[in-house]
Amino acid sequence: MMKQGNLFWPLAVGLVLALVMGFLALTNAIGIWRIPELWSQIFAACTGAIVVAVVTMVLMHGQRATEEAKEKSIKIYESKVVVYSRFVTKMYKLLEDDQVSCNDFLALRTEIFSSLIFYLDDSHLRMMLTEIDNIKDFRDGAAMVSTFARITNILQDDLLARSYRADDREQVLVDLWQRFETLSAFCPIPGKKEI
Repeated sequence: MMKQGNLFWPLAVGLVLALVMGFLALTNAIGIWRIPELWSQIFAACTGAIVVAVVTMVLMHGQRATEEAKEKSIKIYESKVVVYSRFVTKMYKLLEDDQVSCNDFLALRTEIFSSLIFYLDDSHLRMMLTEIDNIKDFRDGAAMVSTFARITNILQDDLLARSYRADDREQVLVDLWQRFETLSAFCPIPGKKEI
């Protein structure tokens, strides 16, 4: 025995079929459509509906794939910003110390191999290698500022998806660093008494 809820669908389908059959009989009797013409028109309408459904499905799939790729790119970009910022902060922090040691450079190497290599392509890694090779003496602050400025440019170019160009941005970064160095000369040294 069927329950009350299970009776709805068979009755609904039966009612729809009865209405369709009644409509077809009425249109045939009046002469609006003849049965042979009607079947070809029904077939054409069903074929059109199927084509529209397939095209819609293909377009929706393409749109979903595009949205997924866009979301992935956004997440990668956000991760790059965090990793690059952390690296640049550590890199310039070395310049604040008067006593830069080999361990400080080993810490930078660890940072490169633990995070940067996952985001930089081969050409940017090669440019980083070239810049690291330019450091002959890590006690030469001016050379390190220039090298770090070029490394910063490489990372910026990767973030902004453009090819590295040696332009005046490097010099602007060096000048900016030197301005802060000049200003820091006026900062009081902790523990030193003013006369």
